[in-house]
Amino acid sequence: MEYSRQAKRAITGATKLSKSLKHSYVGTEHLLISIIEQENSLAAKVLNSNGVTKDSLLKLVEELISPGGEVAIQERDGYTPKMEQLLITLLMKLKNVIQKQSVQSIYFLQ
Repeated sequence: MEYSRQAKRAITGATKLSKSLKHSYVGTEHLLISIIEQENSLAAKVLNSNGVTKDSLLKLVEELISPGGEVAIQERDGYTPKMEQLLITLLMKLKNVIQKQSVQSIYFLQ
């Protein structure tokens, strides 16, 4: 099973966003912001219709993760354990439901 183009863009975008924020990890918060950047995706439309914006998420990440301008977690490279768990669980669930279709970015919101 493979991810759809939108899902791949969301994951790649999360990695790029993490680097641009000078975070040494990729977390679910980066993924959520990356999903919202894909304005035409169903996931972004669902988030936007519920009042979630890129700016509000970035502000929240800044306040919670990097108060005072520094990342407030232990240094680590790669995905956070929660992000890894999300990706693995998503693939396992979908493998049982959809045998030959790709994983869509909307499923990240579940």
